[in-house]
Amino acid sequence: MRKVLFGILSLVSISMLQAQEADVKIGDILILDNPSGSEYKHVDFPKSNIIIKRGAIANFNALVGEKLLVKDIVKNEDGTTKAVLERKNGRNFFRFYPSVTATLDNALTKGELKVY
Repeated sequence: MRKVLFGILSLVSISMLQAQEADVKIGDILILDNPSGSEYKHVDFPKSNIIIKRGAIANFNALVGEKLLVKDIVKNEDGTTKAVLERKNGRNFFRFYPSVTATLDNALTKGELKVY
């Protein structure tokens, strides 16, 4: 009986820890991590062909580990939270894009973004 009670208590505590969401506010710093697949699904970068057409090199690996500053947070009607992100060093993404958007909840849970 004691083992069953301990097992249930462990499962409840683990699920409570996972349910806690990192509160990201305007001005917080996030770190861009490796994509969850072959490309970023929850950070809205322009497609590679668009970047190449504008004359830049579409090297997403160079952005891994980059510190990003949260400029704006928008809650959509469907319950998702979008964040506008800029590079902390002030440079543009791929020479032309000053900011990108990200679906904050999904990007944090999938590991594409981490709180600094």
